[in-house]
Amino acid sequence: MKIVVLMSTYNGEKYLKQQINSILNQTIVQNNELKLLVRDDGSRDRTIKILEEYEEKALLSFYVGNNIGVAASFWELIHKAPDADFYAFSDQDDVWFEDKLECAVDKIKNNLNSQLPALYIGTFVSAKDEEICNGEYQLKNIGINRNTIIDYSHSLIFSYGPGCTFVFNKNSLEEYKKIDYNSYHFFMHDWMASKISLIKGEIFVDDRPMMYYRQHADNVIGDTSHGFCNYISRAKKIIFGETLGVRSCEAKILLDIYSAQMTESQKSDTDVLATYKKSLKNKIVFIKNKNFKNHNNKDFVVTLLALFNRL
Repeated sequence: MKIVVLMSTYNGEKYLKQQINSILNQTIVQNNELKLLVRDDGSRDRTIKILEEYEEKALLSFYVGNNIGVAASFWELIHKAPDADFYAFSDQDDVWFEDKLECAVDKIKNNLNSQLPALYIGTFVSAKDEEICNGEYQLKNIGINRNTIIDYSHSLIFSYGPGCTFVFNKNSLEEYKKIDYNSYHFFMHDWMASKISLIKGEIFVDDRPMMYYRQHADNVIGDTSHGFCNYISRAKKIIFGETLGVRSCEAKILLDIYSAQMTESQKSDTDVLATYKKSLKNKIVFIKNKNFKNHNNKDFVVTLLALFNRL
């Protein structure tokens, strides 16, 4: 069995070795072939030197590209990924538990027809650098929002977890390759992956922590702040940032590619999101759609975002 880990790097010299080592030391390596493919997004620090050290020992393969941003970098990796049975996304600065890949692959193999696309979403422990170094963490600080309902309609609005926890099979990769990242590179790979998996296959969520998600000021993406500051930061990104209008754009792309494979309910909800900006009537249809409701304060936020064309 072959497993390929896809990693994008950018000025990651400080934590990169620890993450690479945690991947190379996975228990699944004992009986299977694991390859680490890295795309560097134009680093200006020692990241490339570090990657060269590992490549010289035949421990990974990497190439350097232009600075196109983390989203496009991962989409390019998807399209360049070599043939394998299973794949995983990796950030440059986390630390994986040694059985992360083994648990993910077993979860997929034991629960799904091998001919269908399958996506595993793991749980992470948010931890500061000193906590990771000392092997200390709090299980209550984990990375899956248990208040989010996991189904297709909710996936159109809410994120289930970061791509660094994702493990998926070959059938999923072939589906992800249908996305033309040159045209649609402004949205993250993990946002689209969960939606495609729910149309064509299934998602498996593991409640057990499988990795340390490192919290530090240099995070390229992810949650880097806490409490009230975190909400302000996220609100700015949604209202003014690069995620503006991404959800409705994704819905249009999904209709273009997967309309024939969708159930009537999936197609209807996707169309409601894709067209909500066209008129006030369409906005009201979207806001009243019970399939998008999360039954908490997020519903109010989603309503506001819809009214101001921010979804």
